[in-house]
Amino acid sequence: MKKKILTAITTMCLVFAMIPSTVFAGETTGRAASKALARTQIETNVIIKDVKVTLPGSNFDMLPDFTVIGAKYTGNPIVPPITINLSNGSELVCGRDYTITFADNIMPGTASYVITGTGRYGGMHKGTFVIDKADIGRVASVMALGAAVYNGRQHTPKFSLAAPSQYGPLIKGKDYTVTYGDNVEVGLGYITVNGMGNRFKGSAQTAFYIERANIASASTAAVADELYTGLAFTPQPQWAVYEGMNLINGQDYTLSYINNVAEGTASVVMTGIGKYQGTKVVPFRIVKIPEIVTGFKVKKQSKNRIKMYWHKASNVEKYQIRICQDKKFRKSVKKYTIKNYNSALKVASKYRKCYIQIRGCATLNGKTIYGPWSRMCRK
Repeated sequence: MKKKILTAITTMCLVFAMIPSTVFAGETTGRAASKALARTQIETNVIIKDVKVTLPGSNFDMLPDFTVIGAKYTGNPIVPPITINLSNGSELVCGRDYTITFADNIMPGTASYVITGTGRYGGMHKGTFVIDKADIGRVASVMALGAAVYNGRQHTPKFSLAAPSQYGPLIKGKDYTVTYGDNVEVGLGYITVNGMGNRFKGSAQTAFYIERANIASASTAAVADELYTGLAFTPQPQWAVYEGMNLINGQDYTLSYINNVAEGTASVVMTGIGKYQGTKVVPFRIVKIPEIVTGFKVKKQSKNRIKMYWHKASNVEKYQIRICQDKKFRKSVKKYTIKNYNSALKVASKYRKCYIQIRGCATLNGKTIYGPWSRMCRK
């Protein structure tokens, strides 16, 4: 229900008397109170045009109607600055010659006033004026909170909405609505607060920035290992995805390489461009074929156990040994895989006399690759 506020101008004069005298030096009439109130309203973005009216006699019933211009909602009572003069130009004094009371003069809508003659003056004058809604862009400030990072979707960041205390809390859906603009792509986006309801109109706007995404957060396919050739390898990840979006080489990133010739760990470096920044490193291996094992010797320890010796070979992860009674290893070949070199190996008794060779092994993309067989030894 619309709240009625009755404000007596005589009471107002007492209130303004409490304001420091430097503000009102030399002003002792009712107009001083009106001017002081006008200053207060300017501070809350409301400027009401001074009202000057002439009373043609001693009865306020004869006071002509007048128009109040510029009254806007502030959360405080709206009291227009009214000056009443006689026909001879002398100014009447509020509280001595007349009083003014107001009703419904806080919320937007139609406010009313009653001017009543006192002392030597009689009669009464009634009138109304309109209080307009406040422009939310003039009374409230909007500020975006937090950072936004590009993800291909609309950003709706949180924000703060601050207004002077006399307006009370501003409630979404009652006092304002929110819309967003340019809130997908990298760059400036906008938050617009639109006034609504019976208190506010207009809009307030602020900007926020959508940062480029860091490509380090993208998912990529693994890069296959390569067999050493002495040439530079320039593989590409088969796919790269960020937040469900497929990334395109040359549009979203560029490729460069580190250590992509020699044996060892090489790297594909993806550098973000366009909507992306930062780098993502995808490793792969360059693998050499294991070298031939040298210094291979066999020493019998017992009838079914032998001890083997060899020089540690390069590019080898483990070793494979084959044993056979056939010098050409054509049938009944036994193979053993061992990780340590100079190992003892237990051999079945039927292999009391046999031929033995060793070679190095390595892994390439989950498959085993082999080096050449060593020289043959006989047990």
